[in-house]
Amino acid sequence: MSNITGIWYNGKSSRGQTVRLSMPVPECLQIENDKGEVSEFDSQHLSISTRLGSTHRTIQIPDQGHVQSEDNAIFDTWFPRQSRVEKLVDWFERRKTAALSAAAFTVISVLLFYFFGIPYAALKVAPHVSPSIERTMSEQVMKVLDLSHANPSKLPLVKQQALQTQFKSIIAGLPREKELHLLFRDAPSMGANAFALPNGNIVMTDDLVKLAKNDEQLVSVMAHEVGHHEHRHGIRQTLESAGVLAIIAALFGDISGTSMTATLPAVLLQNGYSRSHEQEADDFAFQLLIKHGRSPQAFADMFKLIQANAVLDDSGAINYLSTHPASKERIARAEQAAKQIKK
Repeated sequence: MSNITGIWYNGKSSRGQTVRLSMPVPECLQIENDKGEVSEFDSQHLSISTRLGSTHRTIQIPDQGHVQSEDNAIFDTWFPRQSRVEKLVDWFERRKTAALSAAAFTVISVLLFYFFGIPYAALKVAPHVSPSIERTMSEQVMKVLDLSHANPSKLPLVKQQALQTQFKSIIAGLPREKELHLLFRDAPSMGANAFALPNGNIVMTDDLVKLAKNDEQLVSVMAHEVGHHEHRHGIRQTLESAGVLAIIAALFGDISGTSMTATLPAVLLQNGYSRSHEQEADDFAFQLLIKHGRSPQAFADMFKLIQANAVLDDSGAINYLSTHPASKERIARAEQAAKQIKK
């Protein structure tokens, strides 16, 4: 018969007493103190702490405190109730290489889920977000814009109408054509800027219109913003930024609008879109321009103008480059796409 030494804290005194544990017959735990006094307990009524590495084990005795003892393999025979999960955790704890590998696997899994899982989930869920939620979120952004950033446009009405005509010509026949509307705002704090809202409103600032050398450049920006709307980038980026709970809420149609509505203004006005979203919108714009006999070179020229203006402008305005970073690669891709229309 095997014995294990432990310390019994019986709840009557703060001082523990050394005892010997044994199980002469199945399910009958005996605890003997130094005086030779023996107490017997039905092991079915006792609970033992989970094995975790080499930590002490604790046997809880109803109404009579607990016994602590160093871990011993005999406990597995006396209390064979450890779950598979507990056994797996103990196995990892006793093998450093396995534990480190498991930790590395966990970190990699979390990173993969963050960079690929959440965007993929947002992509699949975004088309199922109801139009009413898109409208609510977009209205909230416009409230933020009109209260703190923008005033009614000061552009000549003739100029606005001319751009509206060009806008309607390039969106004709698109799947979400009826949702798309072009709005103008005088917003000095935003500089030369434009963005698309989830409900289809595309906002363009007076400064952007004034910066452009011609309407073709402005149409190229419109096409890019239409691309963001067609691919639902506003909703997707907001879902990605708001996190897993927002994606689940959107999936089950239970978005109250609180976190999503709070996230969208920052996404559109400050944070901007991800690199992959920008590339999708670029590709959409290039193909849309080419379809209407317009050259993507205007897009490259517009970005060069914005870049040059951003270098000279030290007003601190949130300009187009803040939310749509222009890179040499994007400009080069636009110029490469422009060659298609020349063939």
